[in-house]
Amino acid sequence: MKVINVYNDSCSYLYFKVVEAIANAIASTEGCSLLDVDPGVSTNRTVYTFVGTPDAVVEGAMNAARVAYQTIDMRRHKGEHPRMGAMDVCPFIPVQNVTMEDCVECAKELAERLSMELGVPVYLYGEASTEEHRKLLPQVRAGEYEGLPEKPGKLKNVQAIGWYLEEANIAQVSVNITDFEVTPIHVVYEEVLKEAAELNLAVVGSQVVGLIPLRAVMQAADFYMEQSNLFLLEEDQKLRLVINKYMTSEDVEGPLVSMDVRDFILTVGSRSPSPGGGSVAALSASLLALKLPHKTEEEKQLREEAMQEGLQTAITVPLTVARITNTLWPTLKELAQIGNINCKSDMQIKEEIETALKTAQTECAEILQILESRKQ
Repeated sequence: MKVINVYNDSCSYLYFKVVEAIANAIASTEGCSLLDVDPGVSTNRTVYTFVGTPDAVVEGAMNAARVAYQTIDMRRHKGEHPRMGAMDVCPFIPVQNVTMEDCVECAKELAERLSMELGVPVYLYGEASTEEHRKLLPQVRAGEYEGLPEKPGKLKNVQAIGWYLEEANIAQVSVNITDFEVTPIHVVYEEVLKEAAELNLAVVGSQVVGLIPLRAVMQAADFYMEQSNLFLLEEDQKLRLVINKYMTSEDVEGPLVSMDVRDFILTVGSRSPSPGGGSVAALSASLLALKLPHKTEEEKQLREEAMQEGLQTAITVPLTVARITNTLWPTLKELAQIGNINCKSDMQIKEEIETALKTAQTECAEILQILESRKQ
């Protein structure tokens, strides 16, 4: 199966309904799997990560563009990140059984459809560009709306910009690495650590948006193994080393390094039946809602509504599990009467059913308790 990864950067975050509408447009596209929605307040932009076959991801990007075209007014858009349009960038990246040439064809097809259907200008960059002066994003964006100048950098095949995230009370360095073979991820990370140390600042964490090549992670693992004089043989051990190195700081606790959330994520990944889908959905909704601006009374109200809506959606997960589980009893009783007696062990799943029901009930009760406490 051919699989392509797409990062769709749309210039909207402050309007929650717009973010959700674009996400739904992508998720509802046949053959598309929406993996991540990463919004930012200070940048006023949202990154959508999705994968699928070449035809599916082009259609998904087109559906997202239609919504962005109808809902985002660039004349009113402000944010820290440089940009050129409502759909600022939409790179296609090979994942499985596809080449960069296949991705270039996807980019060209999307560009032609955007131009013909929506009548908007489209600029091809990177491998899809036929003009040398439009290979890099800063070259394409040069001048944009506010005339931001291009600044020279230290690392090859790296595009980066820094800004202050008021909502998190931290400064952030946002980086695009166009060729990790030339400048590996760990080199960029270590350069940021170095620059921060010179300013007497601590790096409290890092984040990868979307997918990352396994080879890039293994490069980082080899670097940190040598740095720490470690010998690791298994791939999963190397992955854990890199994740621990990038996601946490040894000396600093901060807004990006919450042990409660970290422990929660590790528990979700374990064999424990709880926390389950409902709790994950509730946490995701809460994190997304907490990022919303809340300076004015109107913004506070929208933020509260987004929180409540997310929690109410979350409760449908365990509730659905409980309802489906309860429907099994008549079928199981009938099978017990007419089924092959040699398969009786397969029928003896009363404890598993009761566990599923108990877990679902616990999840619902916890979420309802959260909702009730927020009313007070």
